[in-house]
Amino acid sequence: MKKMIALSLLLFVSLDGYSQADSIKNYVAEALGVMKQYSVNKHRLDWDKLYRTAYDSVKKCKTLRETYPSLVQALHSLEDSHSNFAVPEMVAQYSQRYDFPKAKDSLIVGKYAYITIPPIGNFNKEDWKKYVGLVYEKAARLDKANPEAWIIDLRDNDGGMFHPMYAAIQPFLDKKKVVGDIDPQGKTRYFSYSGGKVFYDGKLDHVFENRLVKLKTASRPIFILTSKKTSSSGEFTAVSFVGQKNVRLVGKNTQGLTSANTEYKLSDGAMLILTVGNLVDRNKKEYKVIGEGITPDILVKGNELQEYVNEIETYLKAKK
Repeated sequence: MKKMIALSLLLFVSLDGYSQADSIKNYVAEALGVMKQYSVNKHRLDWDKLYRTAYDSVKKCKTLRETYPSLVQALHSLEDSHSNFAVPEMVAQYSQRYDFPKAKDSLIVGKYAYITIPPIGNFNKEDWKKYVGLVYEKAARLDKANPEAWIIDLRDNDGGMFHPMYAAIQPFLDKKKVVGDIDPQGKTRYFSYSGGKVFYDGKLDHVFENRLVKLKTASRPIFILTSKKTSSSGEFTAVSFVGQKNVRLVGKNTQGLTSANTEYKLSDGAMLILTVGNLVDRNKKEYKVIGEGITPDILVKGNELQEYVNEIETYLKAKK
C-alpha cells in the first residue's frame, strides 16, 4: 500500500508540470479567443501567426502573471490604439469608491447656464449613481435661473465609463438613440435610455436609480465645449449631441479615440479592455479614423473659457 501511494505521488508531480504548461496555454488561448471574436480589427490580422507568436513567447512562463507582457503585445498587434490590459489588482481598484471629479456649475454673465461633464474612470456603481445625481442636481438649479442658453463643458473629459456620462446628459437630449458603435460585421448598435435604464443594442445594460430631471429650458441653445483633451467616452458624449437642432459644438477637434471599448474579465481576474467597434452618431456617420477626432461647428483659437464664451455670444448675436 505504501509503495502504491509513493507511485501515485510521483505520477502527480510528473503530471503537474504538464498541467501547469497546459493551464498557461489555455489562459493565453482564452485571451486570444476574446480578441479574435470581438476585436474591431479582427479581419485584418493573421491569427495563426498571432497565436504562434503568443504561444512561443510564453513557453518559459511558470505562472499566469508571467504571460501578461505577451498578452499586452498581442493587444498592440490589433493596432486600434485603444485596447488595454488591466492586472487583477488594477481591476479591484477600479471597483472601489474614490473621489472622482465632480461636475461644476455656474451662471455666466447672469444668462448662460454652465455645467461640466467630467471624466469618471471606475466600475463602482454607487459612484456612478452619485455622479449622475450631482449633474441632475446642478442642472435643475440652473434651470430655475431661466438661462438663455446652456454651455456643457467637455474640455477636460478624457474618457472613462460612458454609462454614467450618458445618463447624466439625458435631460438635454432630444432623442433616445443618438450614439452607438458599428462592429466589424457592419452592425450598428445604439445606446438608449428609458426609465432610468441604459440599453445597448436593445438589451438592458445598466439600471440607474436616479430620477430623471426635466428641464424647462432644455430646448434653448446648447453649446458643447470640446478640446484636444476630449477623448474616448468624452467623444461619445460629444457625439450624442451631433445633429441635434438646438446644439452647436464649440472649440477644437477632439483627440480622436473614437472607438468603443468593452471589458472582458479573464479567469484570474485580469481584464482585457478591448476595442470592439467604431463610434457612430444618430445619422449613422462612422468616426473610424484614429486621431481625426470630431470637428466643432464653431472653432476657438484660445484655451480660456472666456474665449469660448466670446465665440458663443458672437454666434448668438448673428442669429438674432
